[in-house]
Amino acid sequence: MVQNFKDLGVESKAEVIRPEELRKRYPLFWDADYKEAKDCYVNPEAGWAEAAPALKAVITEAVSYGVDHVEGSVSRLLFDDESNCIGVELKDGRMLKAGKVVLATGANTARILADSAPERQELQARDRIMGAAVVCGMVEVTDEQAKVYKDIPLFLHRVGGVDGETYPPTPENIIKVTRDISFSNFQLHKASKQCISSPPVDQLNEGQMNVPESLKKEIQTVMKGIWGREFSDNDMKTSFYRICWDSFTPNQDFIISSHPASPNLYIAAGGSFHSWKFLPIIGEYVTDLLHGKLEPELMKRWG
Repeated sequence: MVQNFKDLGVESKAEVIRPEELRKRYPLFWDADYKEAKDCYVNPEAGWAEAAPALKAVITEAVSYGVDHVEGSVSRLLFDDESNCIGVELKDGRMLKAGKVVLATGANTARILADSAPERQELQARDRIMGAAVVCGMVEVTDEQAKVYKDIPLFLHRVGGVDGETYPPTPENIIKVTRDISFSNFQLHKASKQCISSPPVDQLNEGQMNVPESLKKEIQTVMKGIWGREFSDNDMKTSFYRICWDSFTPNQDFIISSHPASPNLYIAAGGSFHSWKFLPIIGEYVTDLLHGKLEPELMKRWG
């Protein structure tokens, strides 16, 4: 990665150091499991952003430009007699009509396509996109502890079976810990006669807070591998857990494309847990697609 910066002629403070040097620079990670780590990538210019306030800011800005912001849960897509997608129906019965419909529904994309026209095999996502999830643990810290940990870096641990990451505390004094191993939830979709992995829509909030003990143990593996006795010595424990969903593609590239089986229907999904960082710019490519201006190379890659 450091070489990529050099090849691109980009100035960067990123470097590769030894574990002993990392421990010196970031003493709060003094008890992390470095046994199988030979090199550590450090980029002091890297950062992170909270999802909720960022999305709220985007919505607010869109509304200021005249976008009608309507809240609701999509039940199905609407089609005319010629298979053109003409809008969506919400679970409360409202229908929203449009000349072009963009399905940016993440882990629910395959299920919504199946619910909308189960008899149309050419409309189904099949193996092109599937819902996958990771488990997160939230550690609530005191004001004093937040002051101690406020300047820690985003720490990703990828060796020794730890496979997880931890973040600096949020303004609400929450330190997030994530197990970076995804899992699926395949269920038989009887109407379309296929197995689909998606969030459990029959549960409250799609079961995000319904975390089994086996997944909670996965978070403890990450906490032990990154924080070790730093957390246990200070009586810092996981307060609550959450399951986070996204849509995956086979090669983990996006799908930003028109649907070949339905005119006027577009898909913008397949984040594969690495698309969040593109929030400030990804909309430009979606609008280019809608206006027929997306570069052919990107159309081929994301189609």
